Amino acid sequence: MKRILAVVLLIVTVTICSALALRAGAADKFETLYKFVSISQGAHPEAPLARDSGGNLYGTTSWDGTVFELEPNSDGSWSESVLYNFGKGNQDGGNYPEGPLTLDSAGNLYGTLPDGGAKGLGMVYELTPDGGGTWTKNVLYSFCSLSNCADGSGSFSGVIFDQKGNLYGTTSVGGRNGPGTVFKLAPNGSGGWTESVIYDFPANGSDGLLPLAGLIFDNAGNLYGTTAGGGLYHGGTVFRLSQSKDGTWTHAKLYQFCRLKNCPDGGNP
Repeated sequence: MKRILAVVLLIVTVTICSALALRAGAADKFETLYKFVSISQGAHPEAPLARDSGGNLYGTTSWDGTVFELEPNSDGSWSESVLYNFGKGNQDGGNYPEGPLTLDSAGNLYGTLPDGGAKGLGMVYELTPDGGGTWTKNVLYSFCSLSNCADGSGSFSGVIFDQKGNLYGTTSVGGRNGPGTVFKLAPNGSGGWTESVIYDFPANGSDGLLPLAGLIFDNAGNLYGTTAGGGLYHGGTVFRLSQSKDGTWTHAKLYQFCRLKNCPDGGNP
């Protein structure tokens, strides 16, 4: 019996060590897929990438304002193509797409600009492929359409979908109080979209301010995000928004950064 147990333990140990070795080997491999060398092709990609079902990658560059695609080739290399350039005579007024992109099931791309749009203070856009290799831009919403930018302005976050097809994101400033918002865009049934603010950060920054980053959902439909500043220690926050049955959202601070002396816990996410 002892011999059998010893053999079993040996097999388990070898299996675990092999798995760890494979994982370590995979983690050690670094490969450059594409180098941005021409401003005309865009530069300074600052946001995470989106990936479609075919393995193609999509992203944005803040310089020259491009949306690009990276397509894998059969020889292991990647080809880059610019799908849309906000700064090339498109009269968008926005040249700095710094947020990530989101794909829908039809392959359309969604993103945000911190400036541009009808009011010059940001917008949510959709890019749709026309089948001929070009993409058409549609502005879903222009921020600061309400008095004193009560609907928010300056969105760097990108947007995400819920299960009903609504889009959610953040604006870095604006709202009723000024330090930024969490917003929702809902299809209105007529081909347009209706924007609503589901949370206004308070003017004193107690719940955080400057929500620059995007949001994520959990399986229960709660939203999570960060603020780059504010909170009790002025180092930013991690927050959760939970929706009640009447449709309102409740804010909770999960963590406030720089609560330790000299900020060893970090700050300004």
